[in-house]
Amino acid sequence: MNRDTFNNQHRVIENSPLHVALYQPEIPANTGNIARLCGAAEIRLHLIHPLGFFVDDKHLKRAGLDYWHEVDIRHHESFEAFIN
Repeated sequence: MNRDTFNNQHRVIENSPLHVALYQPEIPANTGNIARLCGAAEIRLHLIHPLGFFVDDKHLKRAGLDYWHEVDIRHHESFEAFIN
């Protein structure tokens, strides 16, 4: 799953009152678990690059189980891009 595929398989949550931002996450399993929580709670997840793993990492996919299509994920190339 490349980044474009990863982005195209997610849900869009409108007006989410809560957002989770991971700044340069390094552990794919933790990111996957957080993504699963975000999907279940309808919270938008922001991943601020660079990531310490590839989005097709097997540990990331396993930790997210089958929730990836339920997660509203936004990628940001830097912290500055995130805050703007």
